[in-house]
Amino acid sequence: MTKAWLLNDLFVHAEHRGLGIASKLLEKAKEMGRLTGSKWLMLQTGFDNTNAQALYQKNGWDKIPDQFYEFIL
Repeated sequence: MTKAWLLNDLFVHAEHRGLGIASKLLEKAKEMGRLTGSKWLMLQTGFDNTNAQALYQKNGWDKIPDQFYEFIL
């Protein structure tokens, strides 16, 4: 077993978007992953959040098929 990080709902308030804050958050996440000896990082966002997906890919993240399951009670 190795350490891993799952980031859900990375969010920057609308009035602060376009200032590079999200990219800085992604870089800090990578830094934290390296500092903690993690094997991988994963971001999760809505399938229709194409703006976030484009940002992630622009910052070097690879899109992978969704591997999550849910059970709604």
